Amino acid sequence: MKKEKILIIDKHQFGYLTDSYKWSEYLRSKYKVSVICFDTGQKKMKLDDVDINYVKYYRNYTVRGSVFILYSIFKLLFFRGKAIIVYFENCEVIKRICKKNKVLLDIRTLSVSESEERRLKFDDKLRKACLSFDNISVISEGVKRKLNIEKSNISILPLGADRISDKKKNYDNLKLLYVGTLSGRHIDVTLNGLSLFLSKCPESNITYDIVGDGQGNELEELKLLCKSMGIDEHVYFHGRIPHNELKSFFDKCNIGVAFIPVTDYFNFQPPTKTFEYILSGLFTIATNTFSNKEIINNDNGYLIDDSAECFCMAIEYINGNYSSLNYYKIFDSLSQYTWERIVYDSLIPVVDKL
Repeated sequence: MKKEKILIIDKHQFGYLTDSYKWSEYLRSKYKVSVICFDTGQKKMKLDDVDINYVKYYRNYTVRGSVFILYSIFKLLFFRGKAIIVYFENCEVIKRICKKNKVLLDIRTLSVSESEERRLKFDDKLRKACLSFDNISVISEGVKRKLNIEKSNISILPLGADRISDKKKNYDNLKLLYVGTLSGRHIDVTLNGLSLFLSKCPESNITYDIVGDGQGNELEELKLLCKSMGIDEHVYFHGRIPHNELKSFFDKCNIGVAFIPVTDYFNFQPPTKTFEYILSGLFTIATNTFSNKEIINNDNGYLIDDSAECFCMAIEYINGNYSSLNYYKIFDSLSQYTWERIVYDSLIPVVDKL
């Protein structure tokens, strides 16, 4: 039986936005998948039966954006199938010219810039782009609510995750893990919280592995902070680690740290690492954002305000209740969020309706 065609248009180089990579991985069983993306010079990733069309990444912003849009229009005009465009600036031009094509606009994020002016500008452009599309999907109910677009055809296409570790965990010795950027995440607050806990329980063997780096000098500043507080023997900094090399950290640790500042611009953005921690059996300390509240429950985590005192309180709670934590209940609590389930239960039904 001949497979229906689907084209994914995503500016990220293939494999460097997990969502579109995973969509391709599972869609290819039902569709003949093609992808248009930039060649940004990073290592090229491949998937069998997925046709990847690379567009040259010009240094000039206007030139590279224009070339990408023109190439996408050319491909789509002669494409006999359905298409998904992962939102980028001016992507609505493609749909305005390719009016007859069946296209889904997918929105993975609102702006998370610390600048209110930039956030408002980005989100306003996004709303205007939506007006050109008949079919739209968004990553969460919160994003849909914040967009405040009066359209009935907006579907929820959730974030997914894979189990990075399937090693059974016990929780008697606390081993914390944070994976992510160090820029704008206030990880120093978690270190202050750990210091508070150790001042109350100096005999604790608790460890805290931090994987990631920032855009500035955040890594060195956090190292100095640990040393000044005398907790450097408990905290291990690893810098940036490729996603495919994270398994050893998820095997070793048993407590995930999903510390996201509780701000208006982070509030509705689903955190990838929260899903990955929980699906790998890590009981997760998560800040009280709208998106974290949707997935954290008594079985899989502990919600806190974004303060050192609350972070300390979470560690104390886990330390006093570790025997009640159940590895199987933790990862099973989000089993519906594996990428396979997301594609088959959410994405394919949306695509079929185009």
